[in-house]
Amino acid sequence: MATRLAASVVVISLLSLVVATIVGVTTGEDLADDLNDERLRSTAESAAWDVAADIGGLENTTVGFAASRQAVVAIDEFDDAFTELENTLDEDDYQLELDELIEAYRERYLDPLRESGRDVQIRDIAGTSPVAAYLQYEYAIDLGPVVRPATIDDADDDTDWTDVHRRVHPVYRDVVARLGLLDLYLVSPAGRVLYTVNKRPDLGTNLRTGPFSGSVVANTFRRVIDNPDERAIVSDLRLYDAFPGEAVGVVGSPIFDDDDELAGTLLISYSASTLTDLVTADQTWEAGGLPETGDVYLVGGVDGTTRSDPRGYLENPTEYLDAAAAAGRLSGDERQQIEAIGTTVLTLSAVDETVDAGVERDSSMRSARSITGGSVLSMTVPVDTESVDWYVVTEVDAAVAGRGLDD
Repeated sequence: MATRLAASVVVISLLSLVVATIVGVTTGEDLADDLNDERLRSTAESAAWDVAADIGGLENTTVGFAASRQAVVAIDEFDDAFTELENTLDEDDYQLELDELIEAYRERYLDPLRESGRDVQIRDIAGTSPVAAYLQYEYAIDLGPVVRPATIDDADDDTDWTDVHRRVHPVYRDVVARLGLLDLYLVSPAGRVLYTVNKRPDLGTNLRTGPFSGSVVANTFRRVIDNPDERAIVSDLRLYDAFPGEAVGVVGSPIFDDDDELAGTLLISYSASTLTDLVTADQTWEAGGLPETGDVYLVGGVDGTTRSDPRGYLENPTEYLDAAAAAGRLSGDERQQIEAIGTTVLTLSAVDETVDAGVERDSSMRSARSITGGSVLSMTVPVDTESVDWYVVTEVDAAVAGRGLDD
């Protein structure tokens, strides 16, 4: 009897221990899931809010400057000065300027674009407009390769265009510098790029018929012209030949004169690198709430490619691209383009399940595969704006996420 009683106590104790262990592990798993969900969600929602706020800020800035009296006066005076240049330029001088322009642009634009896989010719960069060639030569070529065109207020050519530029340029240059923008444009209703801050090959060209007529800048301009009642137009990121290697976003707003007639369009452009800095908090992932191997990046719903660079690529590009290629997420041509331009944006495709979750507005935590083929816990949260169709993706390696529970 004593032996049986002792054995019964041992058996009951063991059964109690097993039950308690099962309950404890189950509770621990639930707690771990809750903690991981909270961590991923807070990071994703914070990044999504930051991106939406940044886009909203760019819209407000563009609308504010387009509605200013300065924009109305500037676009009218630039248009008159542009027309005067058309009527007074000497054909022989134009040809000499165009020859030097083409020679400089081969090195500055054609070579980098071709290295990135773009099949471009000089006609795709340098237009046939004499005024465009003249302005680009005076402000970007004649001053030499060391001088940045944006720093020049007066090319000392005694033209009306330069006279207007001297008064307008310091204000817009300061806007671009302070906001970290790529460029700012004033465009006439006919599509002529009357002014830009940085004086690249798009200055003076026509966005309806010129070499940049199919670009993201031209498409945004046309959307503004076609929908002048819209407060602001925001375009998705696209590569833009005037900025080789840059994925460019554009925001545009109409300019109305005193009679409420459409006088033109004010456009601003920005680089996708600002989005990478924004969602990663300048690449401080852990400070942003993610553990080691945690990642946060943007994906576009239109094509499923990245809109910011993932952590693995930023930390070790070669290793990351090797893994993405091995996982079947990257072709040889796509890898060559990424290596040439230095960013995955608009080239690297997210995992199908991640894109599907964004399209379906499914922001639940799920087990998934990363772009490089690893097992991760993942969450997709939409950016709360009607302007662009983007999603924030947060991920953490499944083994790292479960390490605390394993211990």
